[in-house]
Amino acid sequence: MAKYQSIDVHGTLKKPYHWVFSPKSEDGKWKGVVSEFPGCEAWGESLYDVAHKLHNTAYSWVKANLLRGAKIPEPIAPKRRQSTTNPQVVATLELERLSAAQLDAQS
Repeated sequence: MAKYQSIDVHGTLKKPYHWVFSPKSEDGKWKGVVSEFPGCEAWGESLYDVAHKLHNTAYSWVKANLLRGAKIPEPIAPKRRQSTTNPQVVATLELERLSAAQLDAQS
């Protein structure tokens, strides 16, 4: 019989993960990544759009990894984060700032 662990995706996403947003590129899209989650990235027409899509992508990434029993990385400590250069908007987002209720309602 398989042993299941508690799946708390929302609790995991409340941690201060490092969300990085790059302004519009040549194709006019914004890009967002969660640095601690390999391959977790999204694109959107606006900062809000990419934040919403990245939230959904991060939710799916965490849920899939928890279901397969993988360890979810802890947030990178601020002093260990690499500073960025070039035109990037770097933000450690607390989902409350982006109206988590709105994001969740659209999920």
